[in-house]
Amino acid sequence: MYIAYDRIAYTDEQLDGLRVTLDTNVRWRDTDLKMEHGDYGNILNPDEIIMEIKTSTSIPNWLAEGLSQLQIYTSSCSKYGRCYQKRIEGSKQ
Repeated sequence: MYIAYDRIAYTDEQLDGLRVTLDTNVRWRDTDLKMEHGDYGNILNPDEIIMEIKTSTSIPNWLAEGLSQLQIYTSSCSKYGRCYQKRIEGSKQ
């Protein structure tokens, strides 16, 4: 399976390796796997973003408070899992 996405990554070396990534435009295909054939098959709606926060310690209070104020809560999202679900559904959209 081929999965591609556009990613913006932020790091803060002073905060013990805090890393935040934002993935948009997640595309996939499970046939026609030649790279030169481009991407197609979005798994996200245009207004969706996958945000991943990684840290070797706890999330800083300022970040936890900001996420709470914006009503952004923890959830699980597997890009591969979503693509597999689309495959089962027989959809490339």
